[in-house]
Amino acid sequence: MSFEQAEGVEPLPTQLQLKQLTQELRALLWAVIVNSTERSATEAMTGYMGTTLVFSAQSAWGRILRDKHVLRDHLPIDEFDSDFHFQMESLKKIFWEGDYVLVFGTLQWILRHASCPPNLARGVDFCLQRARAAYRVIDGRTVAPIASEHERDALLQALTTSHEAGLEGARAHLRNAAGAASEGSYADSVRESISSVESVVRVMAPNKSLANALAELQKTSHVHPAMKSAFEKLYGYASDEQGIRHSLLLDGDSKVDEGDALFMLGACASFVTYLISKGRAAGALKSDA
Repeated sequence: MSFEQAEGVEPLPTQLQLKQLTQELRALLWAVIVNSTERSATEAMTGYMGTTLVFSAQSAWGRILRDKHVLRDHLPIDEFDSDFHFQMESLKKIFWEGDYVLVFGTLQWILRHASCPPNLARGVDFCLQRARAAYRVIDGRTVAPIASEHERDALLQALTTSHEAGLEGARAHLRNAAGAASEGSYADSVRESISSVESVVRVMAPNKSLANALAELQKTSHVHPAMKSAFEKLYGYASDEQGIRHSLLLDGDSKVDEGDALFMLGACASFVTYLISKGRAAGALKSDA
């Protein structure tokens, strides 16, 4: 994470914040674990008229925790403590103090256990979606990232490049797109992503379309015809009356999902950086901020 991100100046959508766990996500995941484990707890006699909660060897979590003790923690089987409160404190330390590797690694190990409760994967994935984390549960047994470091780096590069070029309008649209994605406002995120490209185009070729701007660039800076065509099709899909902007955005946010928003954010961020680079080479943009 850069200094700017740490200071909150350059926000990343939470879906691109890999290797991180928010306090919200920790709380949500722990609530799911507590709810699931409580169903496996049973009372056991501790002495004359005394009882305590334990995980019986026949319960789902009893089998999971017993195997975890030996197969994952590599501890002697005769030292396994079935006491409910002891085991919950041990799990709580993982979910509240562990880094993302320990938390997601433990979750994935549990999800892949033969005795894993059938609804646990759904509950964990719900938590990841609600917290808009950069990870999801795939096939009910694997915790995997939904975005790559390349997408994150593309956005950071575009934010830096647009600032250096003095294109604060494009930079503001990208930041708004990132913020909207974090809030779950996916239609707003797509609008802002598209607007970031339009902002650069308006500076490079006032009162002209993207196709005109690319044609102007071709006169002074090499733009491969296939790449030019791909950019035009992507932009056309997002902007014409049959594409995202009109058909989806104006028809309601329900048709624009997280995947649409993250794809357009990454694609438009890369597009902005590309246009600025070509614009500088062609003399259509300043070379310094």
